[in-house]
Amino acid sequence: MRRSTPLALLLVSLLLFAACQPAGIPEAPTPDQIPAGEQPARPPATDTTHAPATQEELTATPWQWTALTETAPANQSVVSDPQNYTLTFTDDNTVAIQADCNQVAGSYTLDGESLAIQLGAATMAFCGEGSMDQLYLGLLGRVSGALVAETGDLQLVLGDAAGQMQFTPLSALGIGPNDISLDTQGLPYSWQPVLVPETPYDASMPPGPTGLPEHIEILFGVTDPADRQPSDPIMYIIPVNAYRAQWDAAGDPSVSRTLDRIEQYAFTMPSPAPTSGMPALPSSEIAGYNDLAVQISRAVPASELNLLSATQTGYRFVGRWAQDANPVTNQGLRYVYQGFTNDGQYLVSFWYPVTTDAAPADVSQIPQEDWDAFNADPMGVISTTADALNALPPADWEPDLETLDALVASLEIKGVPASGLQDVVWLWTNGPEQPGSDSIVAIPNPEAYQVIYNSDGMIRFTADCNNGGMTYELSQGGMAGGMLAQPGPVTLAECGPDSYDQGFINALLAAQTYRVRAGGNTMELVLPAGGGWLIMVDQRAYVTVPPPPEPTATQPPAATVIPVPPTNTPIPPTPTPEPTAPPEPIIQFSANPTTIDAGQCTTLAWNVENVQAVWVYPQGAAYEDYPVTGNGVQVHCLDTTTTYEMRVALTDGTTQTQQVTVTVIPGNPLANTSWALSSFEPGRVPLPNTTITLAFDNAGTVSGNSGCNTYSGAYTVDGTTLTVGPLISTQMACEQDVMDQEQIYLASLQGAASFDLPAGQLVIFNAAGQEILRYNGG
Repeated sequence: MRRSTPLALLLVSLLLFAACQPAGIPEAPTPDQIPAGEQPARPPATDTTHAPATQEELTATPWQWTALTETAPANQSVVSDPQNYTLTFTDDNTVAIQADCNQVAGSYTLDGESLAIQLGAATMAFCGEGSMDQLYLGLLGRVSGALVAETGDLQLVLGDAAGQMQFTPLSALGIGPNDISLDTQGLPYSWQPVLVPETPYDASMPPGPTGLPEHIEILFGVTDPADRQPSDPIMYIIPVNAYRAQWDAAGDPSVSRTLDRIEQYAFTMPSPAPTSGMPALPSSEIAGYNDLAVQISRAVPASELNLLSATQTGYRFVGRWAQDANPVTNQGLRYVYQGFTNDGQYLVSFWYPVTTDAAPADVSQIPQEDWDAFNADPMGVISTTADALNALPPADWEPDLETLDALVASLEIKGVPASGLQDVVWLWTNGPEQPGSDSIVAIPNPEAYQVIYNSDGMIRFTADCNNGGMTYELSQGGMAGGMLAQPGPVTLAECGPDSYDQGFINALLAAQTYRVRAGGNTMELVLPAGGGWLIMVDQRAYVTVPPPPEPTATQPPAATVIPVPPTNTPIPPTPTPEPTAPPEPIIQFSANPTTIDAGQCTTLAWNVENVQAVWVYPQGAAYEDYPVTGNGVQVHCLDTTTTYEMRVALTDGTTQTQQVTVTVIPGNPLANTSWALSSFEPGRVPLPNTTITLAFDNAGTVSGNSGCNTYSGAYTVDGTTLTVGPLISTQMACEQDVMDQEQIYLASLQGAASFDLPAGQLVIFNAAGQEILRYNGG
């Protein structure tokens, strides 16, 4: 979870601490340094329900520090921000420590009831006057034992019977219900945030696959998710990267693709705005196809800087999802908000039922003449209805759409900054050598080029051998916004001919726009006047390999005198020492995201240890031309689907390879085209006096006339791959042979698997590669 506490220093490179007690960590301070909660007059009685912690229990979950109990004088204090002080124990006896804005690597020794924590490499940022980072690290250095309660909580015992540190399991979500605040703007609902456990991916239940990682649901009018009705309002706060990973691991890319579309629309809404096919998640709120989307706007205007709202990047609309073609009524209409928290880490999805006097209450209120008009031209009627609903002012809806906008904008989440730019250590990985330069470089040592935009308006940076500061002012917040930097003091050392220090400093001064990508791990720092952009990676998402320890001088062992046995006694052979097994190799290779639109970028990342050599290259290329260091990142902007391969030479002389494929969604040649059917079931032509049509829009909607009724639905194009459906249609009756032809046509269209565009025609093939439909240009 990112903090909004400003960091006053940018010294974030790892510093090696002494093996026993790291420099700069003080003796444990007095208890009154902890912001105290309720302080009982005496410490609680000894809890006999605790038992010595096992390694399996220590490593089962990350832990967050919740309280400190001291014995002399008797005192108990509560930690106000437990999620900022964490421990993560691993099976290899290492421990990762978060101490507010700093990260510490360490090791631990567990022997029965005894536990000792040795602090190692750490960042040394200043976390603010109210931070407890130094107190926390000082206490950890004094830990002598570990106990686990029947409740599952962890108690670390301090040496000399000085007291205990209490820990509870930390949710992988990173935020909790107590971090949420919301203003319902006078709407007739109470609200309740609830932490909801993961529901596994499941493709077996209609109307389609479901599954969510651990997330927060804000309920309205109820306190238990099981009591919520489908039409009740709800707000979801879902971790983006975990959501992608869950569905990608199941082989279903639909969530990743929808998240990409939500991100695209959140940054830049198409003009004119679509009236159907709007992307929205989660899938549990959707049953059917989005055939109506109106009143598309932003809950928080992009031109404004809201210093409080946790979600300034997103869009809202009023829409419905239908399984059959029906006229628009108030039944099923909902206000929908789709956006992200300012840091990009969480999807914010809000659903609220709305009505308007401009639409009938339900289908029973529709006059017969309106039914007749709809049956004659359903898509035309829905389009006309969309125009009328778009013309309504926000106050003509119930509730007022601006009231719901204000509710969304009032969402605050503790630790989410006003801008995704802020309070993150960004590493420069890729970009122009100088602002405006055509020379694009991949930075071989991103740790040498770091910048942090503090929430107090200060910029601290390291540019190779130089460092300095600037000031800046935000003009927009959220995941994407504007800012203007002013120069400040900087060192002027000569860093060498291979350094990019001056280009980095110049780019920081020139940049006027930033964009944090969904998930929060990557940021684009955009330069003005076509000067390109810098790709920046969150330091926490950039894996580094620690350098090997310095060799230490050792004294040779003292000579050992071996008595010589009598000559008639055989001398036993000197035992051969058992060979030490080489350390196991660590091989990690990934791409994020794995699905992009043509022209977008993906980041390759790898972490490899205990091997001889590493290469990363496009599959099929000569790997010898692509050597890399043991860890790093590369950014690639692609127009076609590409598979990258990492080749690793192991210490035993063998090699291993890993591949990642980045799927590129190409431009859509079918968008905004229309067609008339010329044949189906090869050799068969449409019946006389029937016209069968097909039209594709640019928002993923297909529609047409099937000879008797009109139809519509969703479609996707990936290269020459085509999927169509599910389709909905009107229910008019025609001659039986026309109805039979219609059923064959619609079934064939929904069986589409690929297409070709020969000489002004559209030919559609099924999964077996057989031609099933042929059209002429309409």
